[in-house]
Amino acid sequence: MDPLIPVEIQLIAFLQQIGQSWMPLMRFFTFLGKEQFYLLLMPLLYWTIDSRLGIQLGVMLTLSSSLNDLLKLGFHSPRPFWVSETVRAVEYEGSFGIPSGHAQISASIWGLLAGELKRGWIWGVAIFLTLMIGISRLFLGVHFFRDVLSGWLIGALLVWVFLRWEKPLTNSFKQGSYLRQNGILFAISVGIILIGVFERWFLRNWQVPAEWMGGALASQTASESFNPMTISGVIASAAAFFGLTSGSLWIERNGGFDKAQQVWRGLLRFLIGLIGVLAFWFGLDLLFPSGESFIPAILRYVRYALVGFWISGGAPWIFIRLSIAKKRSV
Repeated sequence: MDPLIPVEIQLIAFLQQIGQSWMPLMRFFTFLGKEQFYLLLMPLLYWTIDSRLGIQLGVMLTLSSSLNDLLKLGFHSPRPFWVSETVRAVEYEGSFGIPSGHAQISASIWGLLAGELKRGWIWGVAIFLTLMIGISRLFLGVHFFRDVLSGWLIGALLVWVFLRWEKPLTNSFKQGSYLRQNGILFAISVGIILIGVFERWFLRNWQVPAEWMGGALASQTASESFNPMTISGVIASAAAFFGLTSGSLWIERNGGFDKAQQVWRGLLRFLIGLIGVLAFWFGLDLLFPSGESFIPAILRYVRYALVGFWISGGAPWIFIRLSIAKKRSV
């Protein structure tokens, strides 16, 4: 065993011992780091306030999530409650540990938001939320400190790369035809998935240690599954990336749409858009088969690509048809 693991377990146990009354607050900060929360935040910005900033956050969310899933599988390291009975898993997690997805995605999303808006108080809020979301994962017993620290560092690196290269890459990307642009986006999406497939193949002879499995299953509930080797998250994030970007290309090609001029229009857009997201997300989940085989994987890609396309293209098109949005070119 890594000699630092016992030290980190003692740190987590200490935090859990002194922080019992803080657990509701830690759960709240953890919720602010969940992908589901960002799937509310990004469409809200995109549909009502600033479509450019909204799609930037969507691209960052999907790419950061994809990278996090690939890195988790690549490092295939345990979570604290998998290897120690001392740590209490307040919130169950069945994926590998390093890097922390909450820490990485919060650093990348809030960092990008602050970097684009360039306001001091937003940087303060972004840093505070990123720190608290990462720390909450220690209190809840689902990550080692190394997991959180690596997530912060990777998220910060993604922000730097995005702010440095997004504009020149976007300008170069726009030079191509509409078909070529969609082809590039689809190729990126498929390439991400193929990396995950290769990782699974490379680890084909590796088995999750019995100690890890025992610790994970001890904290598992009947509705939760333990399959850290899955690439379903990679497929979902890569598909959502393609759907978001292709939908954005399509709506911009057709004139784009304006920001909500009245609060009621913004609220109506958000309500209609959210209903569509739920219809595609949960409705298709009920219709499509689940599993790790080829057909369920393809249908999972279709499902999340449709969710992404609805958010960036389908919903704005509906807004324009209902006269709660106007084309920017008009």
